[in-house]
Amino acid sequence: MSDYIYSLILLLVALTAIELRKSYYLVPKIELKRRAREGDELAEKLYRAVSFESSLDIFLWMVIVLCTAGSLILFNQVAPLWLDIITVIIFIWLVFAWLPRLAVNNFSLKLTGYITPVIVWVLNLIHPYLQKINHHKGKPDSETHSGLYDKKDLINLISKQKKQLDNRIDPSDLELIKKALKFKDKTVGEYGLTWSKAEKMFASDSIGPVMLDEMHKSGQLFVPVLADNESKKLVGMIDLSRIDLSTAGTARDLMNQNLYYLNEDDSLYDALNALSTTGHPVFIVLDKKQRPFGLLTIKDVIKELYSFKPTHDENIIKPGNEETSNS
Repeated sequence: MSDYIYSLILLLVALTAIELRKSYYLVPKIELKRRAREGDELAEKLYRAVSFESSLDIFLWMVIVLCTAGSLILFNQVAPLWLDIITVIIFIWLVFAWLPRLAVNNFSLKLTGYITPVIVWVLNLIHPYLQKINHHKGKPDSETHSGLYDKKDLINLISKQKKQLDNRIDPSDLELIKKALKFKDKTVGEYGLTWSKAEKMFASDSIGPVMLDEMHKSGQLFVPVLADNESKKLVGMIDLSRIDLSTAGTARDLMNQNLYYLNEDDSLYDALNALSTTGHPVFIVLDKKQRPFGLLTIKDVIKELYSFKPTHDENIIKPGNEETSNS
């Protein structure tokens, strides 16, 4: 009868060690440290144990394996063979399959908080020895694989981060990062004002209040200037923000002859780089035959970066909320 009791005790110790391991690795170490600094007493206790890093993991696995094996050996001495086989199968499923997948609950976290001082005391004694048997200790962080292989993986990671219940990064910041990552995949031909819809002037046109009023109503800040109606050669660009109602003269007198070009197949990243390098706020977009295709302004590029509705919902899970560990 005593063997049954001892077997049960060892099994309970193994199950407790599994719960401890799940609780310790519920959140990353860096987050646990952050919560500890903010005054979270439970996080402070857990971080003391987690700071032992691999030694904690080795110790807990030693307890799990040794107690499970000891429990099975004791049970084998008092049970028939057929019951031993069934028990072994149940033990393996219980200890290594079912229990590790259960969500960490408040009871698990409170239990871990009570036991952690003992764990820390033991680790202080055996940590030097556990370090020697840890063959992976000291591996440089640069050799640790991030789990990311290409840009799509990073975009998917950002999408998952937005849905994470304890996410504290502003969703608008995450969306901004996603859009920036996609800039090389989007062409300038998809954005800006198409050439056929753009308001234009001829070099000989007089600038007056009526014309300026019409241009401002169109919402177009930069107006291409053509040489004449026959050639329609592009000779300059007028920036309406630099002109007021008192301005007089022809388009030729007021236009800027320095023109900058992009191809329709250039990416938005190329456009942003060109805008930053030249400091010019507007580019003529050319098609594959080097004909005017449209206008792209810095406003169009910035609009694409910020074309989403920022949200500020924060739902932060503190230790104690039910959440499964991925460790």
